[in-house]
Amino acid sequence: MKSPLVSELSLQRTFNAPRERVFRAWSDPELLKLWLGGHGVKSLHARVDFRVGGMYEMDMQVPTDAGIQRLCGIYQEIKAPEKLVFTWSWGDKYSADDATLVTVTFIENDGKTTMTLKHERFDSAPARDMHIKGWDMCVNRLVNLFP
Repeated sequence: MKSPLVSELSLQRTFNAPRERVFRAWSDPELLKLWLGGHGVKSLHARVDFRVGGMYEMDMQVPTDAGIQRLCGIYQEIKAPEKLVFTWSWGDKYSADDATLVTVTFIENDGKTTMTLKHERFDSAPARDMHIKGWDMCVNRLVNLFP
């Protein structure tokens, strides 16, 4: 059994927007391309089959790497605009065995939305730590969609 200290990360951020708009940024492929990816990452392609059991795919050009990295996963739970659960896997072909799990919740208060993200099932502290940095960069880009 993996230690929770190794196998998961969480973060919380408040956005100056209603939760329907923040939730939409997670389901609209054109919006995903604007924020999902770290500093200097260019999203080349996003495909979203936004339904339970549907798959998402994003191809990203990373500045420190000459190649293209593919991110993909399957939606496990969609409760718009409150909750989103999906798997997360890197590579050209989706592998349920290697996938981690992301849960995002959205709570609105006075026209602002508090988003809580939990990413779990990492098999090492370095993998988790790399994703902590990546999610922080992504969420900072997401904040810019809601000035």
